[in-house]
Amino acid sequence: MAEPAPSPLVHRAVLPVQGDGDFDLLATVRRRGVDWVRSKHRQAVIPQASGRHLLAEHVVLDVASAYAQDGSETGVRFRLREAKEEGLWQTTLTAVSTGPGEGWAGVDLEYSPEEGQAVTDPKPPRVIRELTGHLPVRDGSARVHQRPAVMTGVYIPQLVRVLTNAQRRLPCIVAARPSKRPDPEWRRTVDNLFRQAAGFATLYELEDSAAANALKAELGHALRIDPGGIRTYLPGLDPEDPGDAHRHRVLSAARLTGVRGRGGAAVVARGVQDRARQAVQPSALRHAAFADVLRQERESRERELESVRAAPDRNSVEELRADLKETAALLELADKEIADLRKSKELAELRVASLTELNEKLTSDLEDAFADHFVDQHELHRVQNEVGRLRAALRRTGREDEIRSAEATEVQEAPTSFDELLGACAGRPRVCFTGDESQALELDETGGSKAAVWAGKAWRALVSLDGYAAAKSEDFAGAFHEYCSNPPGDGEAVALKQLAMSESQVTLDKYGHERIFPVPEDIAPEGEVLMEAHIKLDSRGSISPRVYFMDCTAEHGIVVVGYIGRHLTNTRTN
Repeated sequence: MAEPAPSPLVHRAVLPVQGDGDFDLLATVRRRGVDWVRSKHRQAVIPQASGRHLLAEHVVLDVASAYAQDGSETGVRFRLREAKEEGLWQTTLTAVSTGPGEGWAGVDLEYSPEEGQAVTDPKPPRVIRELTGHLPVRDGSARVHQRPAVMTGVYIPQLVRVLTNAQRRLPCIVAARPSKRPDPEWRRTVDNLFRQAAGFATLYELEDSAAANALKAELGHALRIDPGGIRTYLPGLDPEDPGDAHRHRVLSAARLTGVRGRGGAAVVARGVQDRARQAVQPSALRHAAFADVLRQERESRERELESVRAAPDRNSVEELRADLKETAALLELADKEIADLRKSKELAELRVASLTELNEKLTSDLEDAFADHFVDQHELHRVQNEVGRLRAALRRTGREDEIRSAEATEVQEAPTSFDELLGACAGRPRVCFTGDESQALELDETGGSKAAVWAGKAWRALVSLDGYAAAKSEDFAGAFHEYCSNPPGDGEAVALKQLAMSESQVTLDKYGHERIFPVPEDIAPEGEVLMEAHIKLDSRGSISPRVYFMDCTAEHGIVVVGYIGRHLTNTRTN
């Protein structure tokens, strides 16, 4: 299914404010709002009064308040609309008080591009980060700061309480300083990440390897952070659940500092920003009843027109000219209002189109997930039955010690990302990966929640290829397809429905050039060969990753993996 139309909402931050009874949320946000608008338009006079204010050509500021039935102010909103060459930008800063010192602050950035002028990576409004420095923002038991809190080993139990707090709603980004210090590139990368993530996540930094080890001791091996790495802990963390680790994305030091391609920090920042953008706003922000600035403006204009109509007859040329000038000014305001309404309508239409297509995509993804779950349940049931039969057979022959030995054997955990997968490839000596790592890493960025599943399947594929190469070095005589049909001993096999040993001739004639991948020169002097055999990591969706490989066990004792990435073009590609 095609990706949904881009939403005009490109950034959203929601900040839960919990100050003492003397803290004035609305006054603080009003001051910060004025300072923020002034920093963008230094030549303009920035009003605090409610109403529509023209700050410059194509720049409009709406200021509005919300009131309770007793007349007390409960909310304030600044909405800045800027028409630029690349399109229309609308930034909305809102604060709602829910009690003494408490409430919510929110920032939305919307963008409607002009045709052919789209900005590909809009940065979050600076006011989000500034608000975290001026408001007592709390998430669960944690204070949300502009900068990370540095944690030594003695404070790790406190960090664990933050991570496992059931009231936490924001992601928590934890960076572990590298063992080798100082590392200027790591420092620059992580500082930039924290700047981009401020207001979208709580931020922490482990001071040294002792703190990283203490966190590992508290959370377990699967939820650890190695020195130099970064992990994003999502709400609902459960250290007792062995299957929970894949939700909490980890990036290695190599991914952060360029050893394994750049851009890892940007992936983390985009992840928490996207999560905030897609979250439902709190009811207090959604349902705040702000005064209709446009209606107030219209009523004011009608009063001015009425005053012109009610004025006594004017006979002098100067008086008529004054009336015409005033009427022309009012007509100009009306024209601007119409243009503004047109832009607002465009944004609204974009929102509706995006939400409609997103709903269709989510429905399709849910149907795919149900289908995958059914297949996985069927396979799990088959494996459990087979294990039960094998256990019974071993008991009948008096070999229960082999059962206990198998249960005590530590099983290597599958990677939960392609970053981890590439790092683990070195542990498979009979598998040689020669492909472009960036194509595999792209799956971490584009795969969403499926990325961890794909990485696990890719890992099992590499384990199976490694086991096949080991079996070939002994006495196994068949090809990889035969190995998967009937794996010897305790070998791990790829399901045959996931395996294709060749491509159709039509595909090779049209798209064979996409399947030429690098190999060591002792295998092919030209350094590249056509690879047809591949393993399917998914069968649904536009990405449906593949692992392409070449069997070189006969002469070199290895399997070369030349590609891990999204589905390549074939005759059925849309």
